[in-house]
Amino acid sequence: MESQEKSYTLTVKEASEIIGVNKRTLYRWVKSGKLSHITVAVGNTEQIRLNEEEIRAISSDMSQTSSDSISQTITLRREEYNQLIFRLGVLEAERQRRLELEEQAQSLREEKSQLQQEHEELQEEYEKLKAELARSWWERFKSWWKGGKGKVKR
Repeated sequence: MESQEKSYTLTVKEASEIIGVNKRTLYRWVKSGKLSHITVAVGNTEQIRLNEEEIRAISSDMSQTSSDSISQTITLRREEYNQLIFRLGVLEAERQRRLELEEQAQSLREEKSQLQQEHEELQEEYEKLKAELARSWWERFKSWWKGGKGKVKR
């Protein structure tokens, strides 16, 4: 029994500091049977003592698990980072395309404005030519009429 007590030397507080978990977690593990322990009378109270070898093994496993977890987290973060970089590239390409389209739209608006102005100028020129043609026809008619060729003989 004495050799067993020698291996059970850690208090719950000491064990929680070694493993890096809360004391309540260790009490739950003791209660659920995950940790072996002994109960020692200290004065008029009882204390739980834990096996140092078992605690150190758990600490080592948790360090390895923590290291693996960190590696997995780093890998996931790298993947997320790469996805964000890819998405950023896509967004930048879309932004460039939008800028190009905006430039094209501006160019087309300018061309439309220019064509509308040319259309108005051509419309004015057409109206002038039409008026001139109508006037010259009328002038020709008037001179024909005045020349006596349009008088009806009775």
